[in-house]
Amino acid sequence: MNRTNNMLVATLLTLTFVGCGSNDPLGSFKQKLSRAQSAVESPVVIQVDGRWQKIRFDIEDLKYDVTETDSLASPFTGEVAFKASQSLSSFHDEKADAESDSDLQSGGSALQDAYYAIYDFQDGSWKLREFKYSLMSSGSSKPVGSDDPKRSLLQDAFE
Repeated sequence: MNRTNNMLVATLLTLTFVGCGSNDPLGSFKQKLSRAQSAVESPVVIQVDGRWQKIRFDIEDLKYDVTETDSLASPFTGEVAFKASQSLSSFHDEKADAESDSDLQSGGSALQDAYYAIYDFQDGSWKLREFKYSLMSSGSSKPVGSDDPKRSLLQDAFE
């Protein structure tokens, strides 16, 4: 009897926690964006062409919208648009040198891109469907490639 009660309580708790996201798609979307923004605004060290560099993104003009759809599989769609500029360290041969480098220089408008993401709300959570960027200078839009470690950081954070 005691084991049955424990299983019932565990099942109810699981259903309660799983259902939390599906009861408030807008709230969970805002949380997802807040976590992503915090993640990319913290400096990280990446390897680019065999050398190490510290990078931090500054997110600006973040705008989002959540709309209800007619789809049973994806009852909501979320769209996000923002600009991101990069602050970068010098390149280093050793990872430890890049990690200790606190002199990050702003890339200025030359390194500012516009980003656009589309999400589908499925099974109580947000799934990234598309993530693209446009160079501010050209305006052409394209998906982030796996060969682009800097922009991949943004995509990973917003996934």
